[in-house]
Amino acid sequence: MLRFVLPQDAQSIVDPSRVRAVGAEDVVVPAEIRVADGVIEVSPEGPEARGISIHVDARALVGEHRDDEGFLEEISLSTCLLPQRDRPYSLVLELARRRVMLLLTKLEEWTLFEVDRVSSTRVAEAAQAFTRALIESRGGENGHDDPLAREALGLAIEVGRELALQQGRSMLPGRLSGEVHAEAVARYEKAQQEKAPPGAPVLLSGGTGVVLPGRPLVGCEVEPRVFSEGLGRVVQSSCDFLATPMRWSDLEPQEGSYAFSSTDRWIEWAVRNAKLPVAAGPLIDFRPERTPEWLEIWENDHETLRELVAEHVKQVVTRYRRTVRRWSATCGLPVNRHFPMDFEKMIDLTRIAVMLIRRLHPQANVVVEVEQPWGEYVGEVAGSVAPLPFAEMTQQAGIQVDGFALRLCIGQESGSWNRDPMELSAMLDRYAVNLERPLLVTAVGVPSDGDGWSEQRQSDWLEDVMGVVLAKPYVHSFCWQTLYDAENAPPVGLVTKTGTPKPSAERFGEIRRALREGRSPWAEVQAASA
Repeated sequence: MLRFVLPQDAQSIVDPSRVRAVGAEDVVVPAEIRVADGVIEVSPEGPEARGISIHVDARALVGEHRDDEGFLEEISLSTCLLPQRDRPYSLVLELARRRVMLLLTKLEEWTLFEVDRVSSTRVAEAAQAFTRALIESRGGENGHDDPLAREALGLAIEVGRELALQQGRSMLPGRLSGEVHAEAVARYEKAQQEKAPPGAPVLLSGGTGVVLPGRPLVGCEVEPRVFSEGLGRVVQSSCDFLATPMRWSDLEPQEGSYAFSSTDRWIEWAVRNAKLPVAAGPLIDFRPERTPEWLEIWENDHETLRELVAEHVKQVVTRYRRTVRRWSATCGLPVNRHFPMDFEKMIDLTRIAVMLIRRLHPQANVVVEVEQPWGEYVGEVAGSVAPLPFAEMTQQAGIQVDGFALRLCIGQESGSWNRDPMELSAMLDRYAVNLERPLLVTAVGVPSDGDGWSEQRQSDWLEDVMGVVLAKPYVHSFCWQTLYDAENAPPVGLVTKTGTPKPSAERFGEIRRALREGRSPWAEVQAASA
């Protein structure tokens, strides 16, 4: 058992449904969670060392030690792996310990000791604050309300954000100029004693994932059922590609009867008018709103289900193979929330979808989408499989994909919990190293209203996330979740229901224009802080 004690003035801020047990590499593992009288009790399966991930109001947890307006509120934080014991740990101290360790690890990985003395100094300040808190608490044995621990956590969160954004701003110019890829090619040729294929991704032994040539692409998903010339102009001025969903419920509302007209309209406009490449899918996605009702009768008949999946993929890919450049084969199968199945059946359907796309459209890129890449669903859905292990096992099963797409739907039902830039950056690095494939960051979105969100906060969040994602040499593209706000859905679009662009739309367009011109959107910020 693991027990964590909260500060007295923060005992009411923890929701048990927002606590998860984690194992190595922050993979969520099953556990029983209880919160009572200011104590979080975690009973994981097995005796191994575990940590926890908790989504909490960081301002309330840190208290008066961070009252500046720029400090993040509700975000997810994690502890290190800790031996199970009955004696409680101090939650604040353990969250600070893990964040400081992450700062030191990333500072070394990103080689900022040599190139940015300001960043290394700030990390040292956070480490010293934690050391003082640890000494004061006598190694964590007491001091659950220790103001030094709260100060250390607040500083570590603040420095983490600064460091992650600084790393992105430092790396992006080299990626845009081609310098990062050229250096990777030189290192590869020196190590392998052979020429690297021109313009190809480079994978270095012991590196941080593949290094891609060229700049990252920026796109947005559209809603097939709504089209206008005004929305088309927003896409054309702000995007390198257009993404269109392929909801089975829309395309085949009645078994054997397909309705392609709405999807046709956007794809035809993108190819003929805007001259934009099209990404489509996921083709197989069993979320309730994307699954036709008639399919549900085959939920427990896998042989029939796989035949229906194969026929559906065949119909859609055959129709659009002359216009679509990238297909998302599947999404969310390991979540197992709808159409529950065992692991072998998840892999079987993934294999069928990928294999058929490859056979019918050999020139296309094929990816598998990862829903909730931190794996929050593992703690609440029986039979689910953690996302990173599932992606790894997809490769081990011999399923050949060109990359993996990570969905970052934040602040929404069945979406991921909010993370700060440091946790986001660390997660991306973890997937890149383990999978050794290009990553696509898709379905990126947060609301512009409700639960503390606003249009300006959405814009600020977009800028932070793009600043982290676009600089990663292994990230192929960035795709916003939806172009405009839809009825009966969270307001995550770049454009309101009345057709008015939000501040996020303006910033999105500015960043994309800067990338096309080969310059960093944050060059002025970088110069001012130098």
